[in-house]
Amino acid sequence: MKNISKRTQQIFWMTFILVGGIYIFLQISEIETHGGSLQLNSLVVFVYDRLGKWGVLGLSFLCAGCCLVDIPDYSEPKYRQKINPNKGQSFKQYVNLDFREIIFGCDKKIPIQHLELIGNGKVAPITRELTLTIPPGIHAGVIFLLIGEGNASPNGNSGDLFVIFENLPDRGDGLRREGGNIISTVQINQAQAQQGDRVRVQTIRGFSDVTIPPGTKKGDRLVIRDRGLPVFKEREFFKVLAGTCRGNSKNIVREMGLNIFSSPRVRGHHIICIDIVSSPMV
Repeated sequence: MKNISKRTQQIFWMTFILVGGIYIFLQISEIETHGGSLQLNSLVVFVYDRLGKWGVLGLSFLCAGCCLVDIPDYSEPKYRQKINPNKGQSFKQYVNLDFREIIFGCDKKIPIQHLELIGNGKVAPITRELTLTIPPGIHAGVIFLLIGEGNASPNGNSGDLFVIFENLPDRGDGLRREGGNIISTVQINQAQAQQGDRVRVQTIRGFSDVTIPPGTKKGDRLVIRDRGLPVFKEREFFKVLAGTCRGNSKNIVREMGLNIFSSPRVRGHHIICIDIVSSPMV
């Protein structure tokens, strides 16, 4: 049920419990009228012995109602504020990247405006430029938590900054992205398709020679393994310590980036789509 909304799952379990409760209620009523036996859960037997069949039905309605209760996520900033009222306000910053920045990674300069302590318990709006190391293969849904880069409070404790990536393009420079895979198109002529050939293809990690097998058809796909992008989880979350992406601290930023992203990741593939043209290729 990963791709099903939370509300849909709640309605599903509520309906399941209600139908089950009504079924057990009808079975008990049938047994009370005509006799017989029914194997029941120990909890149901306990409720039936003390409250009767109406108690069993009431229990099912109670359990079904509990399915609609939303349990809050206390990791969200609004709850963090309630837990620590002396901390400054956290906020979100949305960042756009172009296709080359997504493919090759970059050191992205992010202008932010937040409240900083200026002394005597006073805060003032300050504009800063943060430099954040973006790894190759980033996608919408990955979140950077910049600890201490939110708004400051009069006691000096700052909130956090959530950097969220959105509106990321999935194509450019003749390439197209599908998750961790990179898709490109190669044109060959009829003779190359029938007899086979060897062509040079540019990937994001340099040139690679690819063998076109005899009998290749238009629309066929060839795969160059591990020449795609690092694969991130659908919702991946990274923490960045306060102050490591301010000013000209490039070395600190790069070291921070390596510490986060140096762990081996599964890489996608470069997938070549074959297009056969009628005229001979020059």
